[in-house]
Amino acid sequence: MAVSGVQQTMVNDTLEYDRTIELKAFDETKAGVKGLVDDRLVKIPKIFVRPAEELAKELNCRPAEVQPPIIDIGGIQGLDRRKEIVNEVRCAAAKWGFFQVVEHGIPLTVLEEMIEGVRLFHEQDLEAKKEFYSRDSTRTVRLNTNFDLFNSRTANWRDTLIISVSASGTLNPNEFPAICRDVVTAYAKHVQNLGDTLFQLLSEALGLKEDHLKSMECTEGLRAVCHYYPACPEPELTLGTTKHSDPLFLTVLLQNQISGLQVLYEDQWVDVRPTPGALVINIGDLLQLITNDQLKSNKHRVLASRVGPRISVACFFSGPVLSSKVYGPIDELISEGNPPVYREIQLDKYAAKFASTGLEGRAYAKHVQNLGNTLFQLLSEALGLRENHLKSMECTEGLKMACHYYPACPEPELTLGTTKHSDPGFVTVLLQNQISGLQVLYEDQWVDVRPTPGALVINIGDLLQVYGPIVELISEGNPPVYREVQLDKYITKFVTTGLDEDLGLDCYKK
Repeated sequence: MAVSGVQQTMVNDTLEYDRTIELKAFDETKAGVKGLVDDRLVKIPKIFVRPAEELAKELNCRPAEVQPPIIDIGGIQGLDRRKEIVNEVRCAAAKWGFFQVVEHGIPLTVLEEMIEGVRLFHEQDLEAKKEFYSRDSTRTVRLNTNFDLFNSRTANWRDTLIISVSASGTLNPNEFPAICRDVVTAYAKHVQNLGDTLFQLLSEALGLKEDHLKSMECTEGLRAVCHYYPACPEPELTLGTTKHSDPLFLTVLLQNQISGLQVLYEDQWVDVRPTPGALVINIGDLLQLITNDQLKSNKHRVLASRVGPRISVACFFSGPVLSSKVYGPIDELISEGNPPVYREIQLDKYAAKFASTGLEGRAYAKHVQNLGNTLFQLLSEALGLRENHLKSMECTEGLKMACHYYPACPEPELTLGTTKHSDPGFVTVLLQNQISGLQVLYEDQWVDVRPTPGALVINIGDLLQVYGPIVELISEGNPPVYREVQLDKYITKFVTTGLDEDLGLDCYKK
């Protein structure tokens, strides 16, 4: 097979640029984005450049001229004023998922010293920082560039110092970096107290007793995530932080006076402008889950900038993340007219899933899960069943992402990207870039499935053909073709035989 000039160029480009090698080389320096800036580079490395389709969307993107609410929580002890504050918090948390608080009880000097402590840490000598550089999530203190560096499509323009509170809920200051130890210890205590107050207000806003969310251990698991966003020579090509929602209960964010944070409100990006002395509060996914959508966890991001450094400290209330504690919609918020939207989750497994997928993977997975629910409704109805029939059979469970990377091949006529097979699951949702390759066997002929911009490929899996069979689809004129299968044994058989072993479905026939 002849290789065209375009194909040869693709081969050469891929051989010259191996993303994984570049990521590893960058990570092994332990110098982070700050190290790139210190080297006075004028163009950002390719690992930071966003995909062309993302950049194209930004051309017509203009921030909306609105702002999240700013709530004065001073005078909270007064009964009338407390009712007003609770109502403001309820409206902001339900509509925006974001608000700023002032008169929160943390002295301005402590806020300024915390920002300065983060700056001093990141700007100290590289050798002093290297001892903290790690991707081991069990460490109390660790420094890195993007916790999901190897899982994300593009790296973000920031370095991050992460400081965790111990499992017992007490600080271990001796493990903190000496250069910012005292101020981190002091600031964390203030934020813990503020967190207690915020969870009281949120409990009351939900019509619950003021200690309800605290009794669920929502105030546990405090973690300070200290971001350093250096000035960027090409900010239009990258991001400081990818669009995401926070996976936990609540975030308390301290930021310096350099803008960059944006929240997605009514499908428009809104700048969250820094307000002197204010802290940004945002609802996390877990709080949306347990409140059954009464409170909103909203998407947000941070822009890169030619001005820097932007410094922020996000304090996350994550709950007892190392425990197997189960969380689901709060009983008091459920009724016949307001049934549970979410199923229960086990916290340690939930946290592990987030850590393994990263910011981008988790956001995409949420969309796919929602799409899956819709597809199974349509398939149920197509079969003459009630729309929730396949979902009630748990066909929507067990979402797994298989992320394939097919480099250009110098001899493509001698190999395959993926062997001929059928998928063993219920349904597959496939996202592909604009490079062709996928083929489906239709009437004994291979047919190209050409990429269509913005489209997803859906294909039926073996289990949807076999599983059961469903009683409502069986009749005297349409007897069962397949015997029942035990799911765990079925999966084990697939894993042990692989794609090359073309067993087909005949082995499951009666």
